[in-house]
Amino acid sequence: MNSVSELRVQIRGINGDYNGIDYTIEGDEFLIGRHFDCDLVLKEKTVSSKHAKIIKKENYFEIEDLDSSNGTFVNKKKITKQKLRTEDILSFDKFDFRFINPNEVPRTIISTGEDFKRPDQTIHRSQLTTKTEDQEQQINLTLEIKKEEINPELSSAGIKRTSPGFSYGLFLSLITAFTINIGFVFLIGLIRLPTLSLTGIWNSFKGLLIGFPFMHLHLYWTKAVNIDFLFVLAGVCIPVGLMLAGLIIQRSSGGNRFRNALVFGFIYVITGIFVQFAFLSFNYKTWLTINSIAGFGTGNITISLIFTIIYYWAVSSVFAFIGALFTKND
Repeated sequence: MNSVSELRVQIRGINGDYNGIDYTIEGDEFLIGRHFDCDLVLKEKTVSSKHAKIIKKENYFEIEDLDSSNGTFVNKKKITKQKLRTEDILSFDKFDFRFINPNEVPRTIISTGEDFKRPDQTIHRSQLTTKTEDQEQQINLTLEIKKEEINPELSSAGIKRTSPGFSYGLFLSLITAFTINIGFVFLIGLIRLPTLSLTGIWNSFKGLLIGFPFMHLHLYWTKAVNIDFLFVLAGVCIPVGLMLAGLIIQRSSGGNRFRNALVFGFIYVITGIFVQFAFLSFNYKTWLTINSIAGFGTGNITISLIFTIIYYWAVSSVFAFIGALFTKND
């Protein structure tokens, strides 16, 4: 055969949602990635939008990684660009495909015994050794592929490479925001205490949690009027913590920045309110009384606080969104 186009060249899924599905490689380039205009669309956040491409050469094919986040692998080895041979295993994150080129002679040929019966052909020891080594490599490769088919979560590098996920990113971002926001303000409060005692430290910490998340407004806006450097510093630390949280959740889960920021802001404020209720023994009237100063002054404390909570949610989401902008999407 004189051309690689005489028979259909394909890649065949061997695990996950793509198991057993064939994709024909047509044209000079075959694009693989998460973006909808790719020839092979892999719907997974850990796959880059344009992950890799298979390029048709004069009499062979090669694969090129497109600077993807998690890399492209051929037969369990990470590559930048490599010539393909039939039966090669291509891996894009947790998805594996077999490259099938029917125009190419398979790399491993098992003798039927005819070679030894022909008197006009001499088989050297080195030829036998080469065939044996090739067969052994093929067997080892097949065994590794079977392992990954049994457990699709095993990556082409032999380790588990999965996205941390949205829930994990949200948890980390909340821990970060609460630690920085409460921790730094609490530290400033300790500095300002006239005398340090366990009772004084506990009362300071308790008062801070009862005022959270509403305390951030009067900290870095009203206190700024008094030019209190420590409280201004504590107030500035709060939006910094929120922006860092937005960066973390975006980095961990990817996806839409605006959605991630809105969800983070909502959970952040709701968690703060729950902490308040917990330290107030879940007394609704006491909670209203303590937070009445934070209302918008509509005449009705409950309605006023509803608008205030929405406002805090918006402010937290904006800061988180700003932080998310610092993370590049694939």
